[in-house]
Amino acid sequence: MRVAILIHVAAIFLTCHSFANIKTLTPKTDEIVDIKTALGIATIVQMPETVQSAISGDLSAYRIEYLDQAVTIKPLRGSAKTNLYLFTKSRRYILRLAVVPQNLANYVVYIKNRDSGMILRWISNGKTASTPDLSLKLLRTSTTSDGFVLLDAEVTAKTSQTLMPGNFWIWQGKDSKPMQSLFLSRKELRKDQRAMIGISIRKADLKNQPVILELQSPSKSLKIEIPKEALWN
Repeated sequence: MRVAILIHVAAIFLTCHSFANIKTLTPKTDEIVDIKTALGIATIVQMPETVQSAISGDLSAYRIEYLDQAVTIKPLRGSAKTNLYLFTKSRRYILRLAVVPQNLANYVVYIKNRDSGMILRWISNGKTASTPDLSLKLLRTSTTSDGFVLLDAEVTAKTSQTLMPGNFWIWQGKDSKPMQSLFLSRKELRKDQRAMIGISIRKADLKNQPVILELQSPSKSLKIEIPKEALWN
């Protein structure tokens, strides 16, 4: 009887512990959502809509990847703390990330919509640049009310390629401009495979003039000019 009671209590504890690692949140517009992460654990944030762009406050603190509605967050050091903005078609979400012990970490966080918020207005582009190895296409651009420029692009491999963040540059004239964040849907590309690219830039770092998006490839650099009207709308 005692063994049976202990097993029953243990089962209840494990069930409660599992629920503690999984939570559902319905934030108001611009309400800060706390996400507890841990070293050695990948936290998944399931969004109500497809994530279109993301901005991280500290790129060296976390590895952040997103595809469709799922965002994977993994800390790179034990003291990592930062904020993360996620943009969907209908609104912006603000996440506050921190590292905690593994038993307190969120494994899965479901975000639900409560109300509509900031709406991103995208401008379609479609410009392309190609080399024998790669093709770069700028899909669209947008600006946010809090001072960021968002670029969505795609890269298509004509031969097997490896993409790295250091291959991408933003230029105005002869000056390179800092990127606030850069996301690659995949780094290793086989022939005819595509990778989605998301880039965010602070408007304060830009001048009121066109911007050049550059992808450096082994054979030749690919460059696409973005008119200033698309950045200062």
